[in-house]
Amino acid sequence: MARALRFLSLAPVLAASMLAVTRPPITAPPSSAGASAPPVPAVVDFDTDRTTVGAGRTRVIAFRVANPCDVDTILIASIDNPAILKVVREPAVLSGQSIGYVRVRGQSPGTATLTIAGAPLHLDVIPPPGADGLLLVRPQIVGPADGAVVWGRFGVGVDLWHPGPNPVPDLELHLSSGQRIAPSASVEVSPPDEGPLRRVYFEVDADSILPGPLTLLIVAAGDVPDPRSSAPVTVRVARPDGADLTAGEAEQAYDVERPKRFKNDKVRIGTDPLASGGKFFDNAGAEPALCFPVEVPSPGLYQMFIVASGTYAGGALPTVDLVVNGADYPATNARLLAEPWHRLAVGVPIRLDAGKHLLTPHFENDFYVSRLEDRNLRLDRLEVARVGAADSPSISGGDAMNGAMNGAMNAMAARM
Repeated sequence: MARALRFLSLAPVLAASMLAVTRPPITAPPSSAGASAPPVPAVVDFDTDRTTVGAGRTRVIAFRVANPCDVDTILIASIDNPAILKVVREPAVLSGQSIGYVRVRGQSPGTATLTIAGAPLHLDVIPPPGADGLLLVRPQIVGPADGAVVWGRFGVGVDLWHPGPNPVPDLELHLSSGQRIAPSASVEVSPPDEGPLRRVYFEVDADSILPGPLTLLIVAAGDVPDPRSSAPVTVRVARPDGADLTAGEAEQAYDVERPKRFKNDKVRIGTDPLASGGKFFDNAGAEPALCFPVEVPSPGLYQMFIVASGTYAGGALPTVDLVVNGADYPATNARLLAEPWHRLAVGVPIRLDAGKHLLTPHFENDFYVSRLEDRNLRLDRLEVARVGAADSPSISGGDAMNGAMNGAMNAMAARM
């Protein structure tokens, strides 16, 4: 939280000071003993893996380095498709700071990857306004992830680039089962003051659909698919029985040996009449985290669902990483699809070996600015179901980090 506060308070100073950084780009520290050169930050990290920039427009993008730079430092940046995207000001980090900036320009519509010190960021360059004043950009299904396994009622989240105060076009969710579904009446479309990337929420009852592959597609209401339709997302409908399903309340006190990474056990329990049992696990920050015990009788693929709500802040909703047994990196992840309580799949199925495991739905992108914004996560219930054997093939090629994060915007630079 302090890191986010430092980012906002220093942004004007850093942005202005970048003009004075003229040192040649640094690619690596010298290998010969006794040679001197400014140190290179060891690790560059972006707040998301994907964001957008308008064709013909520039955008400042923030990034973090693992350790503050001892001197003003310019890093090497590369673009894999210069016809789509161009760097117009090199990535720079000022002395003593751990936040840096790079300015890019969208050259033409398409997708390109910006890489700084080995860290990639995918950018979608979106078209200029059309004749009707709207950006003709395809809506994007941001959850569930391509390859997820679903059961019961589940949420479908859609991002649509729609600047200005005009109402969002009517959208429908088309299912390969033949159903057409309107946006949920209980969850409002995100307002224009939260930015031009508008969020639309749908709900599907998987219990009314035969088990097997199910393709999701977003189109303009009443229209056949056209270039403005979303890319399709394929999930699999399942019917896990009691023996294959483990469920529990997030606020329950589980008697487990917490992994070293999640030793902090000073949990906060909140109350809400809309939550199951009237209580929920309150992630006002990334720690403490919930550790949910699961016993696996035999190796297999397991899908997690959560019932969650959260607050939008800093340009993004909460993102939940699924961490297994306190590992350093998540096995899969998902972005919340709306602020109110909703049930969502956490990424795609993960492989678990036989035995006891602790699964942690970790609040990955906490954000706080005093008296301005505060992104929080609230967890109500968890479900983990065995959905296939350990050697089961992927449904549609989805992987653990693909699909669920595709619509996430850069939470630190979204307001710039």
